Amino acid sequence: MKGNRKRRSVWLRLAFAIVWAIAAHALGGSAQAATMTTASDATGQPATVLAGFTSQNYPAFFKLSADGRRMTVGGIALGMTCTSGNQFVLQDAFLGVRINANGRIRGSYTQAPTSGQDGATVSATDSLTARVNGSRTQLSGVWHLDVHYAFSDGTSDDCDSGPVRFTATG
Repeated sequence: MKGNRKRRSVWLRLAFAIVWAIAAHALGGSAQAATMTTASDATGQPATVLAGFTSQNYPAFFKLSADGRRMTVGGIALGMTCTSGNQFVLQDAFLGVRINANGRIRGSYTQAPTSGQDGATVSATDSLTARVNGSRTQLSGVWHLDVHYAFSDGTSDDCDSGPVRFTATG
């Protein structure tokens, strides 16, 4: 009974930390959650929308500006594996990332340790490296998310997606 209670406590703390990390990650820096309602950019011009799957068989979605100079949003689902043995799927997104003249896209985000109500802290490192072809019909690359949870009782957990490959087409 005592072991079940401890296991439940670990799961509850991890669940809280995950929710907290998603909220903190979604509200800060250049990586943010987004809801898409239209396939046009700020000028009203048609945008390019590309979708596909990751090497983990989860969805990936990208919207490029009409002029092809910005990835207005990139969203992905990532399978996370933790040192504790826990596994979960987390959504992640980047907004407003510049596309170089050669089609390369690079985005990164580091979340400094942030404390939650129960004293747990969460920090994360997020990176995206991709390339869109000249006709803007295919975008492929690698996405990587690493999240560190430190709990008030001194325990911690590291959850990592590993390098996740993806390809999205229009």
